[in-house]
Amino acid sequence: MTLDAVFNPNTNTLTWNFNSIDPLTGLPPTDPRIGMLPPGANAAVAFSAKPKQGLATGTQISDQASVIFNHNDPVYTNIWVNTIDNTPPISSVAALPGSELCLDFTVQWSGTDVGAGIQDYTIYVSDNGGQFAPWLTNTSETSGTFTGQVGHTYSFYSIARDLVGNVEPPKNTGEANTRVTKPNLCGPIPLVNNQ
Repeated sequence: MTLDAVFNPNTNTLTWNFNSIDPLTGLPPTDPRIGMLPPGANAAVAFSAKPKQGLATGTQISDQASVIFNHNDPVYTNIWVNTIDNTPPISSVAALPGSELCLDFTVQWSGTDVGAGIQDYTIYVSDNGGQFAPWLTNTSETSGTFTGQVGHTYSFYSIARDLVGNVEPPKNTGEANTRVTKPNLCGPIPLVNNQ
């Protein structure tokens, strides 16, 4: 068997030529059972390509293959479409009240993405003006319960990642701030049995 692969950059066409050779004659075989692909068998080829630089999010790249057996008419595959997404998502943490009366309080966040959609978020927190550190990593949730300490001020920001791996640019300031002012453990109100 011989194989030739040629890429034409003017037409963006990749061509593979597979030729079966009878080792005894050096010619194509006359018996279809000894060719490269027996009748009724399946085969596949695969390739990967990088898109051109600078393509805008939403640009569609399509490809289609045609298969020609011997001198028969081409058989066309379905058209496959890939859509470019090189725009990072945007997210933010919702505003918090200036003070919290509960050690456990809810933090909420949201985001948008013009391409593939948001996959997850990493939520960062700073305690009393210290360095930001991850609180929740790669979560698909849009809220969480944070447990603080009395007298501490907390600042939060979010970083989103989309479904193709684009990550929101880094942030260096909080988007929501609050201070825990009372040592209350808030939660469901307990039932009281008056009997």
